[in-house]
Amino acid sequence: MLARYLDGTSIFAGKYVGSDWFVKLRLMLKAENNVKNSSERGHFLAKDLILDIELSLDWDTPMGTVSIFTNPHELSVFDILDTIGFSVTKQIQF
Repeated sequence: MLARYLDGTSIFAGKYVGSDWFVKLRLMLKAENNVKNSSERGHFLAKDLILDIELSLDWDTPMGTVSIFTNPHELSVFDILDTIGFSVTKQIQF
C-alpha cells in the first residue's frame, strides 16, 4: 500500500570536496512489482518498497567531467564493487 504513495520519492545530497571533486548521494523509493520474489532485495518500510541507492564521485577536468558511480542492490562491499561504473562527459556550447 505504501508504494502507491511513495513510488519515485527521492532525496539528493551533494558536497564539493575541493574545487574539482563533487560527491553525491541519491536515495530513491521504488515500487516492487513482484512482491512474491521480493526476498532478493532489501525492504525497510514495506514489502512493496525498495530503497535504491546511488553514490557517485565527479571530477571536473578541462577535458570533461569524469564520474565513478555505484548503484548497489545491497549495502555490502562485494555488491558495491560489483556495480561500479565509469563515465566521461563533455559539454559543448555553441
